Amino acid sequence: INFSMSGNANSLKTTFTGGGWALKGNSTYYAYYPFSRNNYMNKDAKDNIRMSLKGQTQIGINSASHVGDYDYMAAIGEVPSSGKVDFAFNHLVTFLRFDITLPVSGTIQEIILKSEGNLYEEGHCNFNVSPPVITPSERVDELILTCKDMLVSANQKFSIYMSAVPMNLTGKTLLVSCLMDDDSSYSQEIQISKEWKAGLYYVNVIDEPVYESPAVKNVVVTSTNSLYNQVKNELYSIKRLVVSGPLDDDDINYIRIMAGRDNHGKETSGKLKVLLDLGKQL
Repeated sequence: INFSMSGNANSLKTTFTGGGWALKGNSTYYAYYPFSRNNYMNKDAKDNIRMSLKGQTQIGINSASHVGDYDYMAAIGEVPSSGKVDFAFNHLVTFLRFDITLPVSGTIQEIILKSEGNLYEEGHCNFNVSPPVITPSERVDELILTCKDMLVSANQKFSIYMSAVPMNLTGKTLLVSCLMDDDSSYSQEIQISKEWKAGLYYVNVIDEPVYESPAVKNVVVTSTNSLYNQVKNELYSIKRLVVSGPLDDDDINYIRIMAGRDNHGKETSGKLKVLLDLGKQL
């Protein structure tokens, strides 16, 4: 049922009266936050409420205002004789803070967390489990926090915040990278010593990052219409590309896609900014 529940701001507890509908006594009701119409229209939603942590964006240094949009919560309540159901919500995600100190001033584009094949950015909530938890979906290699208006000063600590699917990375290495606006980066590996549990808050310190120059993808093609096969796994992530060899219209179209527009002018998620040495044969 798509009804809001009022009252008890800044609290994990609230009361639902039915929103104009009479609640059935001795029945079980389920609630989650934030509401998604996609789940509302899904007849199997109770077993599979999709929860995604993609798209997190922090605006300004030391701001955690974006975290609330990804603070997934769920509750199960029984209807007593009073006809009202009291919900006590549980946080389903882990909260991460990274305290970072860079040796230079500059503007940060992204914070990237990498651990090959060990991370999750999506899952689903199953109300058939009590208390409800997020069951992770497909593993990924990295988690990305987009940064806006994030101008940092050299040797001045700042904080970034992310919500994450609970996961056990104990003993594993996590590479934390700050991608700057010139596509260079500062990275540091940290060892994870604790399981990331739902509802808990973990602080990590990045104070010895190592400079990395902008990555360049070098591709040599020996025949036309073959560029895609060499870049297909990185089509939307390559930012600097050097291509040598013969190219045709199809190859050029893929370069356009990598740069953010397809052949029809439609926007893509490509990030290519610099294309060097397109080759002598077109």
